[in-house]
Amino acid sequence: MKKLLTIAFFIALSSCFVSCEDDFVIGDITEYNISISATGGGSACFDGFSGSSISVKYETEVTVVAVPVAGTSFLGWYIGEIPVSNDLRYTFIVENSLSLIARFNEIEDRSN
Repeated sequence: MKKLLTIAFFIALSSCFVSCEDDFVIGDITEYNISISATGGGSACFDGFSGSSISVKYETEVTVVAVPVAGTSFLGWYIGEIPVSNDLRYTFIVENSLSLIARFNEIEDRSN
């Protein structure tokens, strides 16, 4: 049975990198670390839980949310330099530990 994890966290995390790449075992249950951060403005959060890192069981469904601020545009969700989604809300099934980065870009003012 899949569990939908929902984490709500709306504090800006700009340029904050959290890396939790190790798997750990509690009893007979392996848990995987999922961390999120944001660069270039805006923030990143889990849908339903607070914090920038969670530990979940294999095949758990997780949703992360990118929140742009005024003057920024969302470029996408990345694992390192690899793009994995262009959606503000990205839902995935956990198969291993990973660190997701929500990347934003400042919008140039073209009014001048």
